[in-house]
Amino acid sequence: MGQPIPMRLSRTIEENRNAYYKGPKTVQKYNDLTQWVRYFVNVIIDAQKIAEEHIVFTFRKTKYFDHYRTLLNDRQSKAVLKMLEGRPKGFQGGMTAKPYITNPQQDLQSYRHQGSAQPGS
Repeated sequence: MGQPIPMRLSRTIEENRNAYYKGPKTVQKYNDLTQWVRYFVNVIIDAQKIAEEHIVFTFRKTKYFDHYRTLLNDRQSKAVLKMLEGRPKGFQGGMTAKPYITNPQQDLQSYRHQGSAQPGS
């Protein structure tokens, strides 16, 4: 599912580390916590949104495989899992056709016929 919320929070801070370190400097300079509190609240909200996206995606993926488990062969299941690895951000590539070359046209027709070409639908 990705990361637990505390880990996601840590990663969100890390992704925007300049703003994180700028906060205390601003507090010291102007003796005002308002901007720092706003920043940190927004970081928490962003981390929660990302965690929620991961949860929703995981439920959709589970529902998809529960429904199509008996219709997909091992090769098809591995291909779909590989395509879903980078989600919810999206498929990042890194997959070659070589392991799936046996009969991709037949697999695609099978996906279309089964209605399994669109996860989460």
